Amino acid sequence: MNEIEFTYLAMIAVSLIIGFILGTVACIIVTAKETRELKEDAEKFRDLYFEEMDKWKSKYDQNDYEAY
Repeated sequence: MNEIEFTYLAMIAVSLIIGFILGTVACIIVTAKETRELKEDAEKFRDLYFEEMDKWKSKYDQNDYEAY
């Protein structure tokens, strides 16, 4: 009877350990993917922002030169 109980407990422990390891690996993979996607979106926004700022800056620079 003791051996059967130990076997069941060992199977439960092994299942929990495997689940914990798989969960940790999946969490790391998903986090890395989301981080990469967020970084790409931030780069797109940053490029667009500086592009628009350059347009406005050159627009007002041209108007300032024409006034003199």
